Amino acid sequence: MNSKFDYDLLSAMMTNANMGWWEADLKTESYICSEYISRLLGLDEDGTISFKDFNKRILKEEQRHTTTHSFDNIRQTQETVYLLNTVEDPTWIRS
Repeated sequence: MNSKFDYDLLSAMMTNANMGWWEADLKTESYICSEYISRLLGLDEDGTISFKDFNKRILKEEQRHTTTHSFDNIRQTQETVYLLNTVEDPTWIRS
């Protein structure tokens, strides 16, 4: 198996399905986002967004911000849905 080929294939399939991912970097207090999420949020090529900037994109005021909610429980067994301000239109994102 070729790891790069597998990664590229999985990335293409996720993009075609309008799916992406992000990974929290607790040291830099930022998310590292997949190509699809980066494009959706209008991020630079490095695909990085700070927790603070990500939280500013949450449109529904009654929702708790992700950084406080996501790390309350390290197991992250809860699913959260956010209405985010994106480059296209407001978009619902499931995390």
